[in-house]
Amino acid sequence: YFIFHIMFKLASEKYPQIMNQMPIFSNIPPHMLQVDFFKKFSYERFEQIKNMSHFHKLTWKYPPEKLTPENIKGTFAEYVLTKNLF
Repeated sequence: YFIFHIMFKLASEKYPQIMNQMPIFSNIPPHMLQVDFFKKFSYERFEQIKNMSHFHKLTWKYPPEKLTPENIKGTFAEYVLTKNLF
């Protein structure tokens, strides 16, 4: 999992002039859907989250009982897991 981070660190140390030219981006926007995953679904909020980042970090580490249809009803989790989004 961390191989990219290790390689990036090594490259940044070897080529600091290139590293200094790289734009800096926040890692918060790609995590917003994960933060709101079990909150009540809002299409407006979903559009806001989608527009924050092209990629969205989710996790597979939820216990199965948390993802039952009755537990996710009306949430972002239900929308993402049951809708054909692509």
